[in-house]
Amino acid sequence: MPMVLFGWGKESTKVCDAGIMKCDHCNNYATFEIRELARKASLYFIPVAKWDRKYYLVCGICQYGLELNMETKNKIFKEMQSLPNNNVSAIMWKAMHNIVALEIQRLKDYKGDSYAEEILRKMKSELLEINCKEKDINYLLPLYFKYLIE
Repeated sequence: MPMVLFGWGKESTKVCDAGIMKCDHCNNYATFEIRELARKASLYFIPVAKWDRKYYLVCGICQYGLELNMETKNKIFKEMQSLPNNNVSAIMWKAMHNIVALEIQRLKDYKGDSYAEEILRKMKSELLEINCKEKDINYLLPLYFKYLIE
């Protein structure tokens, strides 16, 4: 009599990056991703069925997941087609952080009104020098300044 190997369980799969945002759970700005959680069945270790699929927006720091409806998942997925992936976003975020830290040291001696504009121009030019795309910079700079204000 032949032996049949059958298995079942849950599987979590990354669907796409979802950009940088503030997590309501840990209060950090972090990269997020959309993950699919589904029940699965396999025959001889080969997946044969998936059901009960749910989608979550997951924080890259605390791993907290917010369940998404299909409409919201598709909206985020569509938006991310034109935005930088999480790796590029994280590199740019760190570069912006380093630039601002250096500029804050200069701020102690500066008394002009346009200093914020000078920092913004400097950040854009330095990010362009490390081959960041202008559209990616325009996406991340407002988020970074919001982070600084909070």
